[in-house]
Amino acid sequence: MLRSINMEQNIQKTSFLNNQSFGELSIMKNQGRAGTCIAAVDSYLAVITKFEYERLLSKHQQFKIQMSIKFIRQIEFISNQTTKEVVALHYMLRLQ
Repeated sequence: MLRSINMEQNIQKTSFLNNQSFGELSIMKNQGRAGTCIAAVDSYLAVITKFEYERLLSKHQQFKIQMSIKFIRQIEFISNQTTKEVVALHYMLRLQ
């Protein structure tokens, strides 16, 4: 578990559990880090670059779109539509 600490007032603001992330707003907004985290127990952290973050985010978005298209294709009257039509329907319905 990691704790987000307000160093000026020395209070805990947030707790992070396994597989949670933090710091992505700094990456997206091209800003320095805005807080301090202190591990409450022995922990492993992964640090990624902005390029890696954007690549992972893009892959995740592509996966979500593919799952949405797969779901849409299960609807009987849509199953025979072209991929282009199903993709257009996906965006129209905003099933991201």
